[in-house]
Amino acid sequence: MEEILRDLARLRRTGTLLQELMTEVQRAAPERSEGTDPTGMVRAVLGPDGLPESIQVSSYWKEKLPAASLGAAVTAACRAAMQHRGAAWAEVLERSGWEQRLEGLDADAASTAALAPDPVPPAFRRPGHVPPRPLDVLAEESMSTLDAAMRPPPRMTPSPGAGANRGRTLEIILEPGGEVSCRADPRWASRLSGAQLSAELASVLAMARRGAAEAAATKTEAEAGRAAGQERRENLLNELLSVLGDTQRLSEM
Repeated sequence: MEEILRDLARLRRTGTLLQELMTEVQRAAPERSEGTDPTGMVRAVLGPDGLPESIQVSSYWKEKLPAASLGAAVTAACRAAMQHRGAAWAEVLERSGWEQRLEGLDADAASTAALAPDPVPPAFRRPGHVPPRPLDVLAEESMSTLDAAMRPPPRMTPSPGAGANRGRTLEIILEPGGEVSCRADPRWASRLSGAQLSAELASVLAMARRGAAEAAATKTEAEAGRAAGQERRENLLNELLSVLGDTQRLSEM
């Protein structure tokens, strides 16, 4: 039993250390990154969230870029900015030595767990040493928890942020993974200057970013619900472990 409890404590500690490392990795993300399409006529700037903050079209875009290729050029510029962002991020992470730290997580967790006399983490201990609930109550809740865990999770379709102008001659879609796609009507685009196209792109991009933010908020709410469920399951597990570790109570069963 003691070995099982130590293993559980080590797993929990590994998860905590991994979460701390991932948070640090996220903070290392570049604040800004830029990219252009192969012709250099479209430039995209990504913000700290990895999504485009601005997309600019050169005043000379018609000299090097066919109107039919404008949407593809916007997509290419955003993709190039993402690649630059990834390269800069990788360089920062390499200097931080995160791979070596990741390899040492299990050893750190094991040493921490060995020093902990109580296998139940402090965050989940019952306040004031309150004794576990009656066994029949724990058994009923365990069955309910198991039944809920065996149900298939609801299917969630990723909701990309989308923006379009009034005539739908320009559309931008921001996928949850950061991929950007753009569609521009060639006949409409050919009548506009670079400054006009940049203004149109800014308006449509703002709309798409609002949609992406709403989708992210919905995802965060769903994740919070799952985290609350996980916390309830861990509390139940720790309560059961306290019963199993109480030899006097087990002898009375």
